[in-house]
Amino acid sequence: MSSRERTIWQQCLTLVHASIPPAYGPSGRPLVYYHDKSITKPPSWDNRRYHAIHELTTAHFLFYSILPTDAAP
Repeated sequence: MSSRERTIWQQCLTLVHASIPPAYGPSGRPLVYYHDKSITKPPSWDNRRYHAIHELTTAHFLFYSILPTDAAP
């Protein structure tokens, strides 16, 4: 590996191991799912354990938090 390649590789490793702060929705819950507006929410996001709750909309994406099934609205 060249010196430049080693530098780039080290930058990649640093990014992989970095802590990414969570994003929170208006409810205060972490946003855990998102999808492009051109598709619908995957059915698997609502299951026996959790329901995906729509939190935010941007120009291109919809963002969701989750709630346990017994707490979902």
